[in-house]
Amino acid sequence: MKQIVLCDEGDTFGISKICKKYNLGVNIDNFYKPDYLLNNPNAIKEHLEVYKNIDICSIHGPFCDLNYGSNDTLIVEATLKRFEYAYEISCKLNCQNIVLHNGYVPGTSVLSETNFIMIEPSVFLIKLHLVFLSRQMSGLIYSIL
Repeated sequence: MKQIVLCDEGDTFGISKICKKYNLGVNIDNFYKPDYLLNNPNAIKEHLEVYKNIDICSIHGPFCDLNYGSNDTLIVEATLKRFEYAYEISCKLNCQNIVLHNGYVPGTSVLSETNFIMIEPSVFLIKLHLVFLSRQMSGLIYSIL
């Protein structure tokens, strides 16, 4: 059965009300900011409380300045650490899907009337060999847009 999922765009309380009313799932956006959890140490607990009885279908992982395909090993290491962070958050939220964007560099995109358009899109799916995974999550999706 297909499910409709709303992206919360940081409006956890507003979106949770809609999700509860219409029995929808949610994609959590707040954790795409690498320092979000540092600045909000209770964020996991708060999200679990707000989204109690709502299917947390996916989280949006970090994406700024990341490039898994870089020739620079430091960039690749930083990218893997951010992907690892997203995985750890998804485990804590009992979420099986992570949306990851690869190759986005701030200032290289323009806003259009209908959507966010990349000037130089890097669209590809990366099959990550994540050594750090201590357990398998069934249905874990790495969506690199």
